[in-house]
Order: sequence, then C-alpha cells, then structure tokens
Amino acid sequence: MVYIRRDGDDSQQSVYLRYRRHINNHIHQVQDYIIHHLDQKLSLDLLAARVHTGSRNLTRMFKAATGITIGQYIDQLRVEKAVNLLKEKNKVTIVAQQCGFKSVVQLRSMVKKYTGELPSKMS
Repeated sequence: MVYIRRDGDDSQQSVYLRYRRHINNHIHQVQDYIIHHLDQKLSLDLLAARVHTGSRNLTRMFKAATGITIGQYIDQLRVEKAVNLLKEKNKVTIVAQQCGFKSVVQLRSMVKKYTGELPSKMS
C-alpha cells in the first residue's frame, strides 16, 4: 500500500492511517478491502462476508475499533482520494468514477461536506 503524500496545508495524517490504530485483524482486512475497491459499491453484507461475520456484528466491531461507522470511513477515504486526484488536475467526471461516487453531484456534495470547499477550487 502506498500512502498519499501531503503538502503543508493538509492534515498531517491521512485517513488511510488515522483509523488503523487498533489490533482487530478482521477490521484491518475490511479496511484493506475497502481501500482497494473504492471505485465499487461496497455493501455491508459484502464486507461482512469477507471476514465471515454478520453485517450487524461487523458494524459494531468496526465502530468499536475505529470510533466511526463503516459508511463514514468509506466517505472519508473517497473524499481524500478525490481531493488528491483533483489536485492532480484530473477531470471531475473521471474522479467521481474512480472514487466510487454515483455522480459528479455526489462528489461535489461530499467534498464540500468534508473539506468545506468545492472541487472546482482544488485544482
């Protein structure tokens, strides 16, 4: 895994690292799967099956290990990846697809929610 290089204005810790300060191997497996499949639809049932548990149990374990929900984790990963791709001057439509957003509108909404800026201000 390669972690994204950050410039001086960015938070010093990537979301890729921030929520991995636990020792639950099942959650690490789920996190690795999510990171490598951000461009796909990620259902709770699919993620739970990866670690041979139920979706409700996975939800509880994930929150206990990381302090956030699986949905919040996925959103933050997608936004961080999108911001980095936008800073590299990639087209918004391509970024939305590569990050697993359903549309450019959803990309704009999520980037605004988590960064306070619109994607057009990132390039």
